[in-house]
Formats: sequence, C-alpha cells, structure tokens
Amino acid sequence: LFSAIQKAIDKITPEELSAVNNKWITLKANDGLSQETIRSLKVAGTFVALLILCLSVISVILKRSLNEKIASLQETQQQLSKSEARFRSLFMHAPLPLAELDSQSQKVCTNKPFTEIFGYTNDEIACIDDWWSRAYPDPKYREQTKQRWLLAVDKALATNNVIPPHEFTVACKNGKTLEVLIGASIIDNKMLVTLYEVSELKRTQDKLIKSLQCFETLFELTPFPCIISDLSGCYIMANQHFCEMVGKTRKEIIGRPMTSVESSNDFHDSKKLLEEIISSGGISNREMTVSILGRKHHILFASKLIDWKGQKSILTASVDISKRRNAEEALRQNEENLRVTLKSIGDAVIATDTQGKVSRMNPVAQRLTGWKAQEAVGQPLPEVFKIVHANTRTPIENPVSRVLATGEIVGLSKQAILLARDGKEYMIADSGAPIRNDSGEIIGVVLVFRDVTEEFAVQEQLRQSQKMDAIGQLAGGVAHDFNNMLGGIIGAAELLEQWLKDSPESRKLQKMILDTAERAADLNSKLLSFARRKPTNYMTVDLQQPVTDAIELLSRTIDRRIKIETSFSEKQLLINGDYSHLQSAFLNVLINAAQAMPEGGTIFVSTRTVELDAYYCISSAFRINPGTYAELEIRDTGCGIAREALPRIFEPFFTTKPVGKGTGLGLAAVFGIVQQHGGAINVYSEVGTGTSIHILLPEAIEDSQQISSESSTPLRGSETILVVDDEEVMRTNTEAMLIDLGYQVILAEDGLVAVDIFKEKAEEIALVILDMVMPKMNGRECFAAMKAIKSDLRVIISSGFVRDEDLEPMKTAGVRSFIHKPFRSITLSKMVYEALHS
Repeated sequence: LFSAIQKAIDKITPEELSAVNNKWITLKANDGLSQETIRSLKVAGTFVALLILCLSVISVILKRSLNEKIASLQETQQQLSKSEARFRSLFMHAPLPLAELDSQSQKVCTNKPFTEIFGYTNDEIACIDDWWSRAYPDPKYREQTKQRWLLAVDKALATNNVIPPHEFTVACKNGKTLEVLIGASIIDNKMLVTLYEVSELKRTQDKLIKSLQCFETLFELTPFPCIISDLSGCYIMANQHFCEMVGKTRKEIIGRPMTSVESSNDFHDSKKLLEEIISSGGISNREMTVSILGRKHHILFASKLIDWKGQKSILTASVDISKRRNAEEALRQNEENLRVTLKSIGDAVIATDTQGKVSRMNPVAQRLTGWKAQEAVGQPLPEVFKIVHANTRTPIENPVSRVLATGEIVGLSKQAILLARDGKEYMIADSGAPIRNDSGEIIGVVLVFRDVTEEFAVQEQLRQSQKMDAIGQLAGGVAHDFNNMLGGIIGAAELLEQWLKDSPESRKLQKMILDTAERAADLNSKLLSFARRKPTNYMTVDLQQPVTDAIELLSRTIDRRIKIETSFSEKQLLINGDYSHLQSAFLNVLINAAQAMPEGGTIFVSTRTVELDAYYCISSAFRINPGTYAELEIRDTGCGIAREALPRIFEPFFTTKPVGKGTGLGLAAVFGIVQQHGGAINVYSEVGTGTSIHILLPEAIEDSQQISSESSTPLRGSETILVVDDEEVMRTNTEAMLIDLGYQVILAEDGLVAVDIFKEKAEEIALVILDMVMPKMNGRECFAAMKAIKSDLRVIISSGFVRDEDLEPMKTAGVRSFIHKPFRSITLSKMVYEALHS
C-alpha cells in the first residue's frame, strides 16, 4: 500500500500540483467556504492526517521487514556464491575427470583432470557433439554409445535422476584408447558427468583373476591334500588329493564341518590349534593323528590365515606321513632286530664304512678277534681283523679293499687263519659284501666269517675216508665182475641139470662145477663185504635224522647264496642201516649239488614213502625186493649233467669237474653205501636246469612185509596209448606194463617222431604218456604240437625230473596228471585209467 501511494504521489508532476493550489486559492478567494464545508474539510483533513500517520507507521514497518528480507537474500546470495565457488573449485581440482552439461547438452564444461587424461580442452569439447565425434571416432561404435547413453538418461529422468556407471572405450587426443566408467547425476537443469578411467584397474583385475586362477590350479595340482576352511572349521574348498584321502567327493565335503570328515583324537587340541592359527596368523610343521574312514592317519600339516574372496579363511596343506612313520618304526624295529640278530647269530660279523674303519661288531666277532666292540669301532679293519695264509703265514689282502674296489661279494682263501688279539689262531671261512643304500651307492662293507677249525679237520678226515672208500670200491668193482661171471656159470649149471638126469657121471661133474662156483661166490661175497666196508653195527634209524645232520653240516660250509629247502614226511621213515655211512652218503650228494651251483641257487630236499612192485624191482639195475621204501630226493638248480656222462657218474675216479677240482670218488662211495643197505639210486638231470637224485632204502617193517602185485587189483583197459620216451629201457618197461594191462601201445623215441605218429593216428590214440626231457623236441614242445592237432588231447607227463614252472602251464593247458619215474605197474594202471575216464 505504501509503495502504491508513494508511486501515485511520485506520478503527480509539479505543474499539476501548482494548478491544484491555484484553483484552491481561487476557490477560497471567490466563493469562500461555508461552515459546513469547513467542517467537512476539517474532517477530511483529520482523516487525511490520520491516514498519512498510519501510512507512515506502516511504511516504517514494511521498510524494516523489507530490509530484513533484503539482508537475508543478500546473505543467501553470498552463501550461494561461496557454494558455487567451492563447487567450481572442487569441480576444477577434483582428482577424477568431470564434465558439466546444460539442459540441452550444448554447453560442456570440463575440469583439469579431464584434459590431462583425455587431452581435450573446453574449447575442443564445446558441446556434446564434439565429445561424440572425438571420443568415439568409429561411427558404428559411436552410434551404439549414443543409444546406450540416451537410454540411460531417459531411465534416470524417469526414476532417480542418477545414471549408473557404464563402461565405454574412449579415444584420447593422443590416439590412445582407454576403458572408462561414465556415470552422471541430473541436478535441476544441469548434468554432472563423472568419468573414471579403469584401464589400469582392469589390468590389475585381470592380473588378480589370473593370479586367482593360478592359485586354484596350483591348489588342485599340489601333490598332497589341501583345503580351505572358514574360521568356524567348515570346508570351503578341497583339492582332489584330499578327496581321495578321505574317500568323498567335493560335493560331500564343501560346506560341512571338518569334524564330519576327519576327527582328531583330542577335540580340545583341535580347538586350540584353530585358535592358535587365528591368533598367530599361521602354524607350520605340526603333526596330528586323525581318524579318517575308521583308519588312523599320521598327518604333517601347515596352516595360514588368508583372505579368500573377501572372507577370512584358513589354508591348510597336509601330507599323510603314516607310511613314513610306519617306515621309521619299521626301521627302528629293523635296527633292533639287527642288533638282536647280530647278537644271536652264530657267525662273526664286522661292518665297516667306506674308509675301511670298523663301525659295528657282534659278540662272536669280539670273541674271535679278541677286541671289544667299543675299542674296535673307528679302528682300521687290518688292526682288528688280521689274517694270514695257513701254509706261508704271509698276510692276506684285506677283503674290504677288494669289495670297495669291485663292488662285488668276495671270499677269503680256504687257508686263511685269523690272528686274534689274545694270541689265539682260528682257521676261518669268510665273505665280504658291499652295503648299499637305496640309490645303490656303497656306504660300507659287511664281513661275515666263522671258525671252521674243527670243520676243516673233519673235512680232512672225510676226504681221507673217501679215498679209502674209492680204493675199496675199485676192489668191489673187480669182485662184482667175478660175481657176474659166477652168476653165468651157476645159472648155466642149474640149467644143465634137467638134461643130465640119466647120466650120473655127468651129474657128478655138474654138481662139482656148481659147488666150486658157489665156493667161489662165497669167497667173492667176502671180498665185496670188504670193498663195501659192510658195517657190523646196523640199527633201526629214522632216515630223516642223518639227512638233517648232513644238511646242518653242509650249511656251515657252503656259499651263503645257496639256499636249502626241505619237505620232510610227517611220520618217521625207519630203515635198518649204519648211521655214519648214511650221513656220509647224503653229505656227498649234498656237496655235489652245492658244487653244481657256483653262482648260488636252491637245493630241495624231500622225503616220502613209496611202494615198489615186483615188476619195477625186476627191471631195476639194483637188487631190490618189492615192498615199502623210504625215498630221499635231493634236487638242485645247478648246471646239470650231460646226457653222455650220466651212465658213468657212479664209476670210481670219473668226474665232470675240471682237473684238480674233484676226485670222482664221491658218488662211487654213495653207490656202494646204498647197495650195502639194499637200496637203489636213480639220477635224472638236464643241462642248464639241474639234477635230481632219488635214493630208495627199504623200510624196517617187522616180518619184512612185502607188497605183491596182488595186494591191489590193477585197472585194465583196451585203448591205444602212445608212449614217448628217449630211454629204451623206459619205453620197453612201460610198453610191457601197458600190454599186460590190456592196452594197445605205440612207441616213439623222441618228440619229433611222436608228433609225426600223432598226425596220422590222432583219432586212434586215446592217451599220450610223455617224457619231459628228450633230445630234438622236449616234452613241452611236443605237447604243444599235439595240442594244436587235437584240442581235447589227454596226456600224462612221465619224468624223473621236472620243474614246477614247466609243469604248471602244461596243467593249465590240459595235462591230466604227472607220474614220477620209477613207477609201479599198479600206479601206472590207476593213473592211466583216471586220465582216460575222468
């Protein structure tokens, strides 16, 4: 109102005001004023005066209010100016590129980092179109970018006026391209655009992803169990090795508590370990015993606190050292066993290092050398183990030096004498061998020796006894020839008796011839008794006892590389004989077997009971009677005996050994002893495979019970059987047995002939009895050839010596049975019948 009045007054010009005054004066002078008029004028003047007063008051009040508002507006304007200044300062000096657009996006304002990063100034980016053309030079990409941005703007206007960051590839002024996150906020009629260059961030992110992938790959490929768990002990991640160890899949493991898969013996210890890992950040080289799938495992593990995908976690790598712990325990046990063994062993043992210094001795070595172990350890071996030649007394080379030089097992001279510290002397036999570690390197030498002083004396006596036996055997050979001659004379004289019944004079002469021959035979019998040294102290003994004693005696003298395996009958095998002579005979055979294996091998010794029938006894080269016999088999894996030498092996002075290595008297003595006990000896051998010697001695049974062919009924047949054997005697004997049993027999002297016959008569032949050791084609090859002709071939292997590894494949291929030479007719009948009818 004041303003309106003021404006109205201000509009009255001075001329108009002067005219009003003049009129007023004229009116007053001409007409005068009535009282009524004067009163009206006073009232009007009073009203005007009040009005003016009110207007003045109102004007003062309004002016004051206006001034306050003006002051407030001015203060707000100042604050706005300051805020704008701060905004401009922040905008220009912000560490990120910023751009401000007006409502039409025609005016663009950018800050300093914008220019520094992209290279464009405000003049170059005057409007949004300048930005499109410069930042996105590729038209196609530019159009895609525009569309994306405009859609984002429309969405922001329709929602919260905020454009979330979008990633764009921006071209800089210098030609480089950068990956940029661009976002904006719409404020009133302006838009504030934020640009964040993320190229380096993406490279870092790519490196981080690759690093994470590399970690995951290493985690999976690590050759021992690894897991990642959270702080509560639940599995987050596990590699394949861990899954295999616990026997579960990842799906069955992830997210489950560790106690559900593996459990410690002490729950509190596991909890303490977890707390220690969290507090210290990690532990290493810790051992724990856990139970997995019901089995105890010794675990060596290390754990570390890590940040896995934004979550505090625990990485644990473990190794199952159960095998190592078991190996360590086994090593400790082996060490204890070694200590006990060395303490208990009957031989002396000295171990040295590679310098030839003593590192260990057992009690026997201490006794023989005269040195205590604690004194000898560290001493050079020649100081402790002094050896000289028995005849020349010259020092013998230290065996440790030879072992270290050659890396092989070496032995001492048989004439070596050990000079003990206390002055005693011992005849010893020894061998040295290298001690190797797991990689094959020599780390020392072990020397094993024993006192053979008494054995040497016994061997000397044995050698002398064998020489005397050979001389006696020679005399016996002469007496044996005379006996053969006398046998012919006596036999012929007995045959003449039936033609001389009618001539007393002739019968008298015949009786004279017979009596004279019998006296000569009696004299020859005495000569044979002398030659064989027929003992006078016969007694009933268990065959297995002298065999055991002979083995024990031999085991002390043979090479340690030779093993002796025994398979004795469960019952006693009682025979009548001279214990010492039997032991001597068995020892001779064992010694021959050992000498046939200079590189080591195995001697198999077995005993059993066999039944010999009359047919076998008649066809045997020995004077034996049907009955029950104790059989001893000594078989070796040595060089074997050539076929041409087999018939002569029992001849005195015949030997297959090199000159100076054998006298040829051992088996001759064995032959005589077996004969004097009424037994038989048979030898089967194959060159390169070994030799098997069978000794048969009659069992000591009251009333000399004999087993006749009538004691058991033979099983007969009429089929055709092919007998293949290179020994004429065996072919003839087998043929006679089979013919007597009713069979048709075809003979073949070797494998090649047998195969040719079988090709022609395969359908006619029902069974083949096949020898294993033959020239030209052996039994195994012959069997294979026949099997190819007739798949359902029935075969019995007949051999005095066959290896299990040769026989087993043939059994698998269809061999029915095996019959051991020599065999009885009754045994053959049962074997043939079973093979034909099974």
